[in-house]
Amino acid sequence: MILIKVPTKWINICKKFAEDSSNSSKKLWMKDGTPDNKIETDIFTGKMGEVAVHLYLKEVGLNINEPDFVIYKGRQKSWDADLMDEDFNYHCKTQSSNSANKYGISWILQCSSTRKDKLFTTDSDRDIFVGSVLDEEKSEVHIYFLGHWQEIRKFGLIEAPRLAYFAESKRSIYFESTLKYPEINRLI
Repeated sequence: MILIKVPTKWINICKKFAEDSSNSSKKLWMKDGTPDNKIETDIFTGKMGEVAVHLYLKEVGLNINEPDFVIYKGRQKSWDADLMDEDFNYHCKTQSSNSANKYGISWILQCSSTRKDKLFTTDSDRDIFVGSVLDEEKSEVHIYFLGHWQEIRKFGLIEAPRLAYFAESKRSIYFESTLKYPEINRLI
């Protein structure tokens, strides 16, 4: 696991982005059963994870793009990779520590007929999945998993969500399942 303390500058940018973009995302998120009051929190959590992964990858010497803070409307939203360098596309998923404490460390991916993470429509060896957890109180992100999407698929680590109301529209990757195959986690 890698611990990234997110600087205040980035925290403020993530908060502003979540606040400003929650209205444009409301309709889309509510279709998936996300309560209205949780949308802004989830957007903030996701952006903090992207920032932390960006900072980590930059720290290890990669020429990585910065997280995207453009607010897209409805159909303009993309399910492409969050971060990219010359060689790889990094798909970042972040869970809040509250959720991790309640359900275990896991990451949710969109997988419905109308909304699907790009990972489900590609089989590229350039795609990397990164799973992290945001400690909301400390503004720290713990990066738990970084591995090739093809290996995640090969070892059957894409599972049905444990929460029944997500079963039709989402898939999950559970950290405990990844521990069975430590060779695919590039952080170990």
